[in-house]
Amino acid sequence: MQYYLNDHLRPTYDLDFITSLDSNSFYKLLKEELDKCKSDLSFVIKEYQSIDASKDYFYNTIHIVINVMYKGNFYHELIMDGISVSFYKDIDTCCYMGPKLFGNNLEFIGVKIEYVMAEKIIAITNELVRPYKHLIDVYSLIKKDIDLDLLKKYLKLISESDNLARARFNLDKSDDQYLIKDNKKFNGGYILPCLQAGYNLCFEEIKEEVNEWLKNNL
Repeated sequence: MQYYLNDHLRPTYDLDFITSLDSNSFYKLLKEELDKCKSDLSFVIKEYQSIDASKDYFYNTIHIVINVMYKGNFYHELIMDGISVSFYKDIDTCCYMGPKLFGNNLEFIGVKIEYVMAEKIIAITNELVRPYKHLIDVYSLIKKDIDLDLLKKYLKLISESDNLARARFNLDKSDDQYLIKDNKKFNGGYILPCLQAGYNLCFEEIKEEVNEWLKNNL
C-alpha cells in the first residue's frame, strides 16, 4: 500500500503474501531458495508456524520469522505472514518497482490494490473480531482512484471462499452486506493506527464516512 497511501501509510514491519501452496510446501520451497544465498547476506528461518482455519479466522495461515545475517552476524529480522487460498489463480498481479536502495531495475510482483482493499472491507464488515487498523486503511483507500469492478470481483471471490469455511464450521452464510454494523467488534488500539495514518478523527466519524462510501459504491 506504500505506493498508494503515501502520507497516510501506517508503519508496517512484516511482509504479507498469498500462495496457492499448502503451508509445508511453501516452507520447503522458501527454505530451498533461501539456502541458495551464499553471499555476505544469508537468511536463516528462525520460526515457522502453520495455523489451520478456524471459526475466528477463515484462512489457513503461515507465519515465518527469518534472521537476515551479514557475514555470519545477525543484521535484521524479517517477519512473513501469509495465507493459502484456493482462488490464487484468479488474483491479478502487477509489477512494482523496488526500493532505489537496491538499484533502479529491481522489480517485484504484487497484488493490485483492489485485492488488498477487498480483504480489508470484508474484515471490517464480517462477524469476526478484526483489528482497527483495517478500518483506518479502508478510510484511506476510499480517497483513491479504485477500480470498482475489480474490487467487486475480489469481494465475491473472498466471500465465496469464506462461505465454504463457514459451512465447515456450521456458521451461517455471509449476507454480503458490506456495511460496518453497530455490533461489529474490533481489537487492538484505535488511536495509534489513526494517528500513524495522519488522522485526527474519532471512530464514529471514520465509520460513518466508510459506511457511506460502501453504501454508494457497493
